Amino acid sequence: MINWLCQLLPRPETTAGRILLAGILMAVGFIVLLPVWVVGMAVMTILLVLRPVMMIGLGVVSIGGVFGSLWFAHAHAWLFAAEAALISLASAVVAMGYDALTGGFSETYVVIRRSSWWDT
Repeated sequence: MINWLCQLLPRPETTAGRILLAGILMAVGFIVLLPVWVVGMAVMTILLVLRPVMMIGLGVVSIGGVFGSLWFAHAHAWLFAAEAALISLASAVVAMGYDALTGGFSETYVVIRRSSWWDT
């Protein structure tokens, strides 16, 4: 996906153009990354605080307690997955900004991909 996104970027010839593009991409990445992280941590904290309350309320009946634990684990897993996906996307945008600054664009990703453990 990073290679596809890199094809959409302009390729500035001057150093000033590369620095400008890199700054824009890094700013966009961090603007997305920081609120996602803050909101994700806040929601996790709320869930952790509410868990004992949920367990006491649902634990009156033992089956209710089991289903409450399963629901909590399921909600946690989806929340972690969504947060990880958004952070990965924002990190990719930041990496593209760095590549634009250095003039490498997607070559860095290709080198990492070729040396990855899943290709062996």
